[in-house]
Amino acid sequence: MAYLRENIERDILCIAGGSGLAPMISIARGTFSSPRMVGRKLSFFYGARTLQDVCGLDMLTTLPQWQERGTYQAVVSGANEEDPLPEGHLRGFVHDAVAQTYGDRLQHMEIYFAGPAMMGQSLLKTLIDLKVPMDQVHFDQFY
Repeated sequence: MAYLRENIERDILCIAGGSGLAPMISIARGTFSSPRMVGRKLSFFYGARTLQDVCGLDMLTTLPQWQERGTYQAVVSGANEEDPLPEGHLRGFVHDAVAQTYGDRLQHMEIYFAGPAMMGQSLLKTLIDLKVPMDQVHFDQFY
């Protein structure tokens, strides 16, 4: 289950898709408001089908110390190859983007995710393939 573990000292990775945005925003808010989490960095990936579906950054940038400790990456799976993406957006699936961005470093992160079942299944397989300890992986899936 995806609730914030404040006693863990690893940096945090939140991955959201669709309606999984709300629980991951909650994890981010908890991270940035807890005195026990000071100094931890948080990376936030949001997977969307289209550019119009990309959201969440406006809620994150209002958090205290976001500029110093937070990063946001939107990943768009349904964009046409010829359509330009805004700066800072990636094309593809969020599980692939996470693996390409962090690779083996995922083994040293606390990972939270929520979203569609297919995203969750793909992400879990990727994390298992990269030998991420499952006690560092916390998720909610929506069907």
